Amino acid sequence: MGSLMERITQLEEANAQIEGLLDKICQLEEVVESLKSENLSLKANTEEAVKVGVENFRSQFEFTSDYENHQAFFVNFGARHVLTKVKELYPSLDSSLLRQTTYLLRKPKMVLANLL
Repeated sequence: MGSLMERITQLEEANAQIEGLLDKICQLEEVVESLKSENLSLKANTEEAVKVGVENFRSQFEFTSDYENHQAFFVNFGARHVLTKVKELYPSLDSSLLRQTTYLLRKPKMVLANLL
């Protein structure tokens, strides 16, 4: 009988541990749901902040002389980088046509006019 009582006690302890673990799982599920909700809220707030930032940028900076100067700098930098890579990868390639294309890209007003 003693071993049966010990076995019952062990089973009761194991059952209590399982119930405790189930409670913790429920708590974790609640935390996960809360974090999902918070994540969706933060994502929506971030998207709205990006939209507002772009609108502010456009209203205060786009199509000003400062914008054109910065844009020309980055387009020129990108064009030089591409030309350098092309020369590295294809040393025998005639890159004169590519240079003409990048020259046109350095003129932001022309590019914007073509895009619009």
